[in-house]
Amino acid sequence: IVTAAHCFYGDTIRQWRMRVGSTNSNSGGVVHNTNAIIMHPQYNHRTTDNDVAIVRSNSAFNFNANVARGSIASSNYYLPDNAPVWAIGWGRTAWSGPSSNQLREVQMYTVNLQTCINRYREINNLVNANMLCVGILDVGGRDQCGGDSGGP
Repeated sequence: IVTAAHCFYGDTIRQWRMRVGSTNSNSGGVVHNTNAIIMHPQYNHRTTDNDVAIVRSNSAFNFNANVARGSIASSNYYLPDNAPVWAIGWGRTAWSGPSSNQLREVQMYTVNLQTCINRYREINNLVNANMLCVGILDVGGRDQCGGDSGGP
């Protein structure tokens, strides 16, 4: 499973299991124990640079209509500005609200990297070329929220 490294920072494999084949966070599908958590070797917890990890299961997944291999883009893949992208997860649907038990999705668009760097610099957040910026500029209302990062 490919996910965000910050989700596992400071944790051990015994603290994590993975449910595959369900859109419900607490039922359905098959639960697997974690065999390994492999964080990007240059992951920086303070800046969240290289925020990617691989989680390995101690048992094989049975691929079917609800469980499939994902594709990973090549290193020279180009994603243009304003391209539609989807974020999915079990995160909160309101800033201080509870997490969703049902998998949710939202469509957003890629944002020009330099525009993103400039906007986040105004609030003292670092963005660099390793990162992907998405959203709907100057509109809002569609976003990821707490609990979505690392989502499928």
